[in-house]
Amino acid sequence: MSPLTRRGFLAGLAATALAGCNMEPSHRFWGFWSWAEGAWQAFLEAGPGRRARAKVYPKTAISKEFPTRSLELPDAYADMLARWELKVEGLIEAPRSFTLAQLQQAFPKTAEVTRHDCVEGWSAIAEWGGISLPAFVAAMKPKPGAKYVVFHSADADNGGAPYYGSLTIDQAMHPQTLLAYEMNGQPLPVPHGAPLRLKVPTQLGYKSTKYINRIAFVEKLDGLHGGKGGYWEDTGYEHYAGI
Repeated sequence: MSPLTRRGFLAGLAATALAGCNMEPSHRFWGFWSWAEGAWQAFLEAGPGRRARAKVYPKTAISKEFPTRSLELPDAYADMLARWELKVEGLIEAPRSFTLAQLQQAFPKTAEVTRHDCVEGWSAIAEWGGISLPAFVAAMKPKPGAKYVVFHSADADNGGAPYYGSLTIDQAMHPQTLLAYEMNGQPLPVPHGAPLRLKVPTQLGYKSTKYINRIAFVEKLDGLHGGKGGYWEDTGYEHYAGI
């Protein structure tokens, strides 16, 4: 059997559902297509592949060059680094805040050499060191209503729109996902998201939010910025970007 693709999944649903629909063809197609897009995302986020592990490489495979976009950080970011704190809020037992040193003391470091796959088509391999996101999430003791973890960034685009991203609680519990503060055994460089970034090796690079300064546990995403769960998702990218 050939692998199930997004196109095949949506086409199959459309052929099945529209055949029994009494709406006019143009109306029923576009209404159904919107629903089917959501069904595809739900299938991906709940499917058996969500626990698949990304390939781990030897240190000898680390890339000599690792592209990064030009910075759009505030001029005062160097000062912000010196007084940086991570605020954690929302549907958790109690709001918390951590300095980087406090995070490092509170959670053991884990490191893994994985590949970063960019939606633009390039990839690079690096060793990422930091805190296991599943361990961090568990320590924050989310309340039953928490369905998403939202990662807010100190960065913004040229128009001032803030970068942010999110994972479902289930995605956040993937064993390879990190809150990274090291890259290749050194403190995370500013161009790559210092002092703290998300690293999700099982999803495309735009899911690995940089410059994190606030994490919120929420029930839904529709009241946040564009309502799709991330800066890039608000522009049309998929929320689940599995590789």
